[in-house]
Amino acid sequence: MNILYFFISLIIGMLTARLLLIWILRLCQEKGFFDAIAKLKTGHNNIPRIGGSVFVPAVMLGTLATLLCRSYFHEIGPTIFISSILMGCGMLVVFVVGLVDDIIGVSNQLKWTVKIVACALFPLVGLCLNNLFGLFWIGELSSVSSYIITFLLTLCIVESINAMDDTDGLSGSLSALFLAVVGSHFFILGYYTYAYVAISLLGALLVFLYFNMFGDCKIGTKVYMGNCGTLILGFIISYLALKYAMDNRKVIVLHKDAMLVAFSLLLFPLFEYLRVQILAVWHLQTSKEKKNFRIQAHLKQLGWRETHITALLTAISLGIYLVNEVLFHWLNPNFTWLLLVDIALYSTSVLLIYGKANMAPSVEERTAKHQDESTLAPYNGNPIPGLVSVIMPTWNSSGYVTESIRSVLNQTYKNLELIITDDASTDGTPELLQKLQQTDPRIRLILNKQNGGAGVSRNCSIRAARGQYLAFLDSDDCWMSNKLERQVNFMQEKDVALCFCSYYTCNADNQYLGYISAPSRVSLFSMMCDNKIGFLTAIYDTTKLGKHLMPSQRKRQDHALLLTLLKICKHAYSVPEPLASYRLHSQNMSGGKLGLIKYNARTYKNIFGWKMPFCYLFLFTFFLPTYFMKRIRNLGINIARTRLS
Repeated sequence: MNILYFFISLIIGMLTARLLLIWILRLCQEKGFFDAIAKLKTGHNNIPRIGGSVFVPAVMLGTLATLLCRSYFHEIGPTIFISSILMGCGMLVVFVVGLVDDIIGVSNQLKWTVKIVACALFPLVGLCLNNLFGLFWIGELSSVSSYIITFLLTLCIVESINAMDDTDGLSGSLSALFLAVVGSHFFILGYYTYAYVAISLLGALLVFLYFNMFGDCKIGTKVYMGNCGTLILGFIISYLALKYAMDNRKVIVLHKDAMLVAFSLLLFPLFEYLRVQILAVWHLQTSKEKKNFRIQAHLKQLGWRETHITALLTAISLGIYLVNEVLFHWLNPNFTWLLLVDIALYSTSVLLIYGKANMAPSVEERTAKHQDESTLAPYNGNPIPGLVSVIMPTWNSSGYVTESIRSVLNQTYKNLELIITDDASTDGTPELLQKLQQTDPRIRLILNKQNGGAGVSRNCSIRAARGQYLAFLDSDDCWMSNKLERQVNFMQEKDVALCFCSYYTCNADNQYLGYISAPSRVSLFSMMCDNKIGFLTAIYDTTKLGKHLMPSQRKRQDHALLLTLLKICKHAYSVPEPLASYRLHSQNMSGGKLGLIKYNARTYKNIFGWKMPFCYLFLFTFFLPTYFMKRIRNLGINIARTRLS
């Protein structure tokens, strides 16, 4: 009969999750509860991110229904511990906060408060890791040490599960593997309640993974886990791991493989989380920027699909567990030696992936590869005198690109060509560009086969440019109608090689926000201290400076290119009036300048050949103070202008 109850909890968890997920998908279609980030990732904005909200109902129904069945047949008596009630209350609080965050959003301070309180709840109710069973040759722990280690360990588990959720199915697959193994061990030992909790959650996870990995966003059957799901998974997994590993012989008999079973399947996400945190601190990265260090990001750089990434990383986690099992039962080593073997296995896996990722093509190498065979060939002839080649990259910018293109074509300076490179847009931008191309022969269009970033797209256009002058405009910004005429005349009269100007700022609805005043002259050193040239206003003479491609870095290529030009011409000069409009909105790639610190450091390394410590020293000594002073000055100017108007 015991095996029957095992499958009852699994089936109830699966049925509950399936019914709730179908209802959630319908509700989200009606109410519009969708993930805004999903549109950037897939091109579709009909993907809910509250799929993880089914985990709590599935666990509660699966566990309670199975226990009631056993109680009905007098196989167990109703036993409820105060600690279980408190943990259930904590789980509900985590569930509610996570669900609210997925629907309307909550502050980071509140989320971290809930995480800290939830993790502190484990030792407070007596659920703590009080024996390391020889790990680092340590046995029983004191109460204080046990509480501290338990709190930090549970917090790391919750965060590591959450960090794996940026790849479809990865967080769920790693969690499902843990639940299957630990749930089976609880069942074999005869601790059925804990087994039912694990297996009912496993059933819900299997259903979720089907919708998450194989659902179709075009017909509204795909769903994301969301913060609610990752928080609940981390909470329940921590509960089961501690319950299995703790030395409490009144609740569970002592078993020699406690640490191995409880934590082997969590080592991969824990190692990955700690590695990324250490690298993020070392390189001074923000929470958003540090995602680039994750092993998933490097596999995506190699062109791996998310389902393949999930399969590989889950296999690595399973491999670590199987190696531990074999070594433990064959050699019976100290847990410290097992941990060292696990670190070696993990490090080898990461180094192999990093090595392959570093061998991937650079921005320049990918430029030609990503161009469609029928598009423009590189121009290697002499620059055409007086012709301005306008460089414009586009990606999913159908809402703004028409206005940007019109601002170029309506210039009073008519001797121009507009070279647009679309970076594999998914929102209809290529079709829109092809229609606009038919309206004006000055538009030249390049279509990339794969998304390679703004640097790749600009380089495609630069290679095809034929003009004496190169000017730059992003697909969401605009120029005043006399911009090119004023700048070209200024450059010819003053014999200037690199020119720029002031510009306005506006919001997504084209409403005026402010005014960025350009200095009359910028030197190489002042440009190193702060990017004083708005790239949408820059124009340079290729007959004096040559034609230069964007450097091979994902961001801050514009700053790097301007530094390269200033190394040649020493100074850039401005036209003393605003001739462009910079649009601020949620999808600006260049938003959040402080989050680009590491790219500024990399720019110094690439352009000047400096060592990274010296790059960061220059940043903190010159760049950041200058940046903050500029922000304060511009804020004061805009306030004064607002009052005067």
